[in-house]
Amino acid sequence: MLAATCADLAVVRMHGHSGKWDSKDIHERFGYRYIDAELTGWAPRVRALAEDAAITQVLFNNCYRDYAQVNAQQLTGLLRT
Repeated sequence: MLAATCADLAVVRMHGHSGKWDSKDIHERFGYRYIDAELTGWAPRVRALAEDAAITQVLFNNCYRDYAQVNAQQLTGLLRT
């Protein structure tokens, strides 16, 4: 469940869920690329959250290669449909 704790701003941080989350190697720890099905599941949750806040931001912190940028573009496309 997502809930806005402030009417002004809601923030969702997507950092992936690598199987190597305990690794000290940043590439292993954040080297997770969300698949379409995961982001498709997140889109309605983000939409619902946005109804409760003036501004809603989604930050992708899966900062390996271009994963964050690609996943942000994918989610943006899903939110626009």
